Amino acid sequence: LHTARNGWTNYIRITIPYKKYGAKHAFGYIRIFFPGKYFKTKKRLPLLIALPGWAAKADDWRIKANIQRYAEKYNFIVVLAEMKTTTYETHYYAETNRKFKWGNMPGGLWIGKAVIPYLHRNFRVDNTGRKTAIIGLSTGGRGAVYNAQLFPNYFRAACCMSGDYDRKMLYKWIVSNKKSIIRHEPPSVYMYGHPKKSIKILHRWFTVDNPSSKKNIKILKEKNISILLVHGKNDKVCPWTMTSAFYKLLKKNKVDVKIITPKYYGHNWKLWSKYLKNAVNFFIKRWNK
Repeated sequence: LHTARNGWTNYIRITIPYKKYGAKHAFGYIRIFFPGKYFKTKKRLPLLIALPGWAAKADDWRIKANIQRYAEKYNFIVVLAEMKTTTYETHYYAETNRKFKWGNMPGGLWIGKAVIPYLHRNFRVDNTGRKTAIIGLSTGGRGAVYNAQLFPNYFRAACCMSGDYDRKMLYKWIVSNKKSIIRHEPPSVYMYGHPKKSIKILHRWFTVDNPSSKKNIKILKEKNISILLVHGKNDKVCPWTMTSAFYKLLKKNKVDVKIITPKYYGHNWKLWSKYLKNAVNFFIKRWNK
């Protein structure tokens, strides 16, 4: 294992067999931060997976939020998963825009089927699921909770920042406010198709890969997965009401959930970097339970 002096690896390529959609393999890249104590113990350390927003870099968690300072202080491993253009979909469709497919395997499957198994095989990271968490922002906020729902045995907690969690609700907000669908939710258009083109696509928008479905909410409750929601009330990209509605749904279903909605913050790193500390504290408390 080759790491830089500051504890970060170079980019690591993960490749696994994957024979679907005409592919033979699926591959992607991660970076890992190891705290200094990793090399001084034989114990497995807690693990935090960090996801990017749409068309962004997971490495921004390192550059713009200095996520490694918390990992060093509290002795956990950080993995940045580079998944540039994914909605954390579990299937590709005839309407999927090939230019925006992040990789051969749908993004919703990649963390659970490739990244975490790779980490368990090669490094001393938590392999019980009780000391592993996932964080994401914007589209990655949805991805964080959805990964926990898809692979509940791998995660104890998730932090979702500035995301939306019910595409049906988002669609209705866009239409009622006479907004552009392609401007406000391009990821879903590129992955699932334009909802105004057919009833089939509209139904897909409302039902597929939905963190707010009864089935997925039940998973969080039954598997004791805790959720922290963070969303600025001055967000002009994704309305904070998406998060407040999700919070009420989780609370109603007795999921362990907390919410932070600062009044003057928008959809940017000013919010995400500031409240990363809250997320880390949230994770540590759940890891220690």
